Amino acid sequence: MHFRSVGVLLLLPACAASRPAPFAPPPLAPAFSHFSGSPLTGALPLLGELPEEQQPQLALVLTARVVAVPSLSDAGLQRLASQARLVVGAEGERSLRGLSRLSEGALVGAGAAAARVLAALDDGSLPAVDGGAPATALLAGTTAALHLPAPLADLATPPLLVLVTRAETLVVALALQGEVAPLDEDDAAPRARSELVVLQIPLATDGAPLLLAVPLVLPDHPRAALLVALSARAPGPGDAAHAADVTHAARDARLAAERRRASASRLTADESFLREVLSAFSALRDARSRRSALTFLADVASAPLAGDLALLADEALLTALVARVEADGRDLSSLVEQGGGLGWLLERSAVQLLATRAVEAALPPELLALLLRHAGEAGRYPSTLLEAAGACASVAELSARLVAENLIALEDSGAAARTRACDWLAARALAPDGFDPLAPLDQRRAALARAEAAAAPAESAP
Repeated sequence: MHFRSVGVLLLLPACAASRPAPFAPPPLAPAFSHFSGSPLTGALPLLGELPEEQQPQLALVLTARVVAVPSLSDAGLQRLASQARLVVGAEGERSLRGLSRLSEGALVGAGAAAARVLAALDDGSLPAVDGGAPATALLAGTTAALHLPAPLADLATPPLLVLVTRAETLVVALALQGEVAPLDEDDAAPRARSELVVLQIPLATDGAPLLLAVPLVLPDHPRAALLVALSARAPGPGDAAHAADVTHAARDARLAAERRRASASRLTADESFLREVLSAFSALRDARSRRSALTFLADVASAPLAGDLALLADEALLTALVARVEADGRDLSSLVEQGGGLGWLLERSAVQLLATRAVEAALPPELLALLLRHAGEAGRYPSTLLEAAGACASVAELSARLVAENLIALEDSGAAARTRACDWLAARALAPDGFDPLAPLDQRRAALARAEAAAAPAESAP
């Protein structure tokens, strides 16, 4: 099914001789779930309490208005397939796709185009069945998934799950399912297909909407569509409902992490998918394409050092990073067995590349600053980083190891080292309460002892 490109909102009047049946879509009852990570990483472990649990104002308010309309033109919206930044498909195996085949007929828009459609809904010129606008809290580093009830999802073509990830920007993705015609003319049977389509258009954080339109299969209404208008904004002061949403989202993310104990998802931890990524890197010969692909994959796979290095590196260093990723990916079976995925492959490669160069010679100031930002005081000891990268099996394990190394540095005899480690931990809300790196030795030891005593009950709790 296609929406005709007429450039304006078009309502088709009923024919007097053949009046269509009343527009009666299934009940609209969307609901949100949450997990830590992105659609590519899957549910990641959560280390300690989330900052938003103590400061709910740090979380964004995410709203999804869901409506069904009997007839819709493109209204200036764009084909969703043309706005895909990354497509991951599955037909019995995981692979990167160059084009989404399931999003045919689906539209997306932001800015004035989205505003026109929403204004038509508000003033009644576009008849619709409104399913309300559920709101939730979007925490940093987590994904909110908008689920549609089964009767409605089964009529959407394709059935979809809308995902919003809060990374450096708000990334919107759609999980699609359906059947596609075979590419081989000798095979006439349609094939089942699943796709994860990551959009180029980010969701704004100032409340500006991003609109998705997906065709609905309804008798007598060939141009019916399901509309999902997403918006995100900062919460108002003292918003009790938002604070409750934050608590729910954090609990949801922890439950998802328990269900998915592995640190990578079925996509990024799948060996065939990783091989596809390495093949894609090899095919990208120019630095611009490699930088873009590596930066995006590091972002969605939660490999922060690898993502920053891809942005900062010159062409020679970028080439070395990609070469190390390809080299480290030769033993993919072992990587997957240990619980690592794409994120760990990228992050480990970045750590080992910078640490190895630091052992051989002093790093340029910008690379040393990058290493210190991500590793803290441990970044000044490349041999420690190499040992940690070799001993860990996931990004989460490495993060915990770096926290431990910086806690040890709080006992360093040098005030500068203690201050740097304390600042790094404080930026992550992990510094021991009451610890002053410049205080006398007995006071520092007392603060560390109190922190250790406070942590002991939590560690021994079931």
